[in-house]
Amino acid sequence: MENKIKTFKVYLDEKGFLKDLTFYKLIEGEHKASRICVYADFNVDGFDVSITLQRQDGFVCGAFPMLAGFDVVENRAYHYYDLTQDDTAIAGALQIAFKYELYQYDELLDDVVPTFTKPTAKITIPIIESLKGQDDKYLNMEYRIKKLEQEIQNINLNEFLGIQISFEEPECKKKGALWGQIISIDN
Repeated sequence: MENKIKTFKVYLDEKGFLKDLTFYKLIEGEHKASRICVYADFNVDGFDVSITLQRQDGFVCGAFPMLAGFDVVENRAYHYYDLTQDDTAIAGALQIAFKYELYQYDELLDDVVPTFTKPTAKITIPIIESLKGQDDKYLNMEYRIKKLEQEIQNINLNEFLGIQISFEEPECKKKGALWGQIISIDN
């Protein structure tokens, strides 16, 4: 079976705002098959592009350099980063920020320093909880379905909908509240 790379495509307009986005849900701990590609409508010549990721637990991964690539289908350049297991280690929201920076040598500091940073959009993609130690996608789906069923069963509809159910009529009926009486129960 061929291991296909999931490609997340982020499109930024000339001001760095989010123009379009295509992404897939990731499973906790998934890696080596997920790539984030950023396409910019502004001139990226001379810019060093980096990515910073913040996991649901608050841990910040990066900033990591993004590599340059060329999309022959779209006939345009882009920058990409391949997600690692550390990036997707925690289920929940994964916040991603991109930074386009220009650098210049500073004689006083005797170092290369950033002289300009292009502000860009920040995105969030979901990381779905997985079964620990399992890579089987059907087991993961079954686990998530069972978890949802448990959450649905724990919903108290009477409190949620404001419906009061009893065997006797209440003495004080609140205006706008619903009341229902159970007349008979067949076993």
